[in-house]
Amino acid sequence: LGRIRQGCGMVVNSLREILRHPEAGLDFQTAVDFAPEIDPDLVLLVDGEGKVVQSRLHPRLDRMTRDRRAALIPTSVADLSWYRRISEGEVWQGRHLSPFLHKTTEKSSYDPADYSFALAFAVPTAKPGSFGAVYWLMPWTEIQQVLDRTAKFLREKAGFKSAEVFLCNEQGQYLAHTDRAF
Repeated sequence: LGRIRQGCGMVVNSLREILRHPEAGLDFQTAVDFAPEIDPDLVLLVDGEGKVVQSRLHPRLDRMTRDRRAALIPTSVADLSWYRRISEGEVWQGRHLSPFLHKTTEKSSYDPADYSFALAFAVPTAKPGSFGAVYWLMPWTEIQQVLDRTAKFLREKAGFKSAEVFLCNEQGQYLAHTDRAF
């Protein structure tokens, strides 16, 4: 998770320049692609008023649903809780069905690939004290891979032959587990 946080944070300076000087024509796509080893499903660049000024859906997402998903990207996020908290500097959204990728988020799914997590970073704008944001929506499978690598290390290098690794929420519900049956 630290690697993901660091990679996302690295591009904040570039994105700040895009928000401060939109007339300069700096390339959002290039800035997003600069993040090393980060492979988000969606990136949003939001101005100080909550308006989405740039977005990028990952090309790996199903081409058959691409237009439908693009239509789910809002023009404003000003009323969303993560944006209202952006002045904190960094906002984490745990495992969820993203309204930016799924028409119905009230459903549940047994497929971890349907889920996402997100990090949002404050991006200072040209107006003093005003913050825009960059929102990175990551596939939940990234978390699953971290657990799998950790379990492999514990089994092969640390000598814990039957090690299992899992992640729970505050209520004790399993969110991810190396044993996919959980």
